[in-house]
Amino acid sequence: MITGGEAQAALSELEQAVANLDHDPVEAARAMTYLGWAYAGPWPASTHRRWLDRAAELTDRIDSPRSG
Repeated sequence: MITGGEAQAALSELEQAVANLDHDPVEAARAMTYLGWAYAGPWPASTHRRWLDRAAELTDRIDSPRSG
C-alpha cells in the first residue's frame, strides 16, 4: 500500500499498529522501520529519523538466536 500511492493511509495504519504492539517488540520495530523509510511519506527527515531511533531502542527487548 505504501508504494501503491496510498502512503498517508498506510502510514496512519502503521502508527496505529505501533500503539498496539507493546507486547511484540519485533513487530513494533518492523512497523517503526517502515515509518522510517523516507520515501514512504510526506514527513520531514527528522520525523523519519525519530521512527528509526525508536525502532533501534527496541533492540534490547528482542531475543535473537545465539550462534554456535
